[in-house]
Amino acid sequence: MRSRREIALADLKEKAREWIDKEKKRINNEVDYLSSSLEGVTGSSTLTRKNEETAQVFFQDELASFLRE
Repeated sequence: MRSRREIALADLKEKAREWIDKEKKRINNEVDYLSSSLEGVTGSSTLTRKNEETAQVFFQDELASFLRE
């Protein structure tokens, strides 16, 4: 038979796991929200994609020009 102490520890362990799971979910939701807010404010993903596209076109033009010489 389990002692009162063992029962209390098992209950505490279960409550701690529940709290940790809820806290992880809350933090992940906050990170998702803040990331989307930042992206909306800065447009960082769109800007990065445009910079990559521009750099790629520039590089291709420069390479083609170099190869023609």
